[in-house]
Amino acid sequence: MKSNDTPASELEALLAAATTAFARLPDVAFFAKDKNGRFIAANPAFLKLCGLADLHDLLGKTDLDFFQKKRAHLYMHDDRKVVETGVTLENQIEPMPLGKSTAALIMTTKFPVRSADGRILGLAGIARNLMETSARSSEMNEFAKTIDHIERFCRERFDLPSLAARQGMSPSKFERSFKKIFSMTPSAFHLQVRLRQARKDLLATGKSIGEIAFEYGFYDQSHFTKRFIAAYGIPPLRFRKMADAAS
Repeated sequence: MKSNDTPASELEALLAAATTAFARLPDVAFFAKDKNGRFIAANPAFLKLCGLADLHDLLGKTDLDFFQKKRAHLYMHDDRKVVETGVTLENQIEPMPLGKSTAALIMTTKFPVRSADGRILGLAGIARNLMETSARSSEMNEFAKTIDHIERFCRERFDLPSLAARQGMSPSKFERSFKKIFSMTPSAFHLQVRLRQARKDLLATGKSIGEIAFEYGFYDQSHFTKRFIAAYGIPPLRFRKMADAAS
């Protein structure tokens, strides 16, 4: 690496091989962004997700150019956490971006891209449409109704025996099968959904933090805040203020 390489050119060089490799994986959407959230690389599967055919129509733009405003802000908040703290956000299960199929789910992982000396240059991510993943599509489809039920009724108390009965399994078998397929326990997914929906309400409503905490089944505002910080790196009130300032 030359000493006069800029972070931008260094990042582009690091991602060139990855982009070529992911172009050969049609069921995996790959993307990369600079530290300001601007797209700098993507494979054809991600372009399709954005409704594009040409990479040049993506480069230099942000999530706000392609996705509904509130959802784009959620994506951008996750990006900031990755580039500011260096954490990896793994296996985030959520509905497809608005405007796409509401029945499909995607699993997203985002991770920092670093230089040889450890500087964070940007981030990269991969996303899979879980219902189109060929290797385990039939197994995942078997859980589609359960996933939908958790999404629609996430405000309710987590009830493993009830969910297992809906799936026609014993609680232990249900938990093992779910974790094998989705790389997390049913209770962890239920918490992820509750936090994601609460995050939406922070952006879309004027409800107080306490009201949202109560609505999504947290013991109190302190419990909700602790869980929110563990998942997203900042307290819910600060997240709301940051989103308002960015809009």
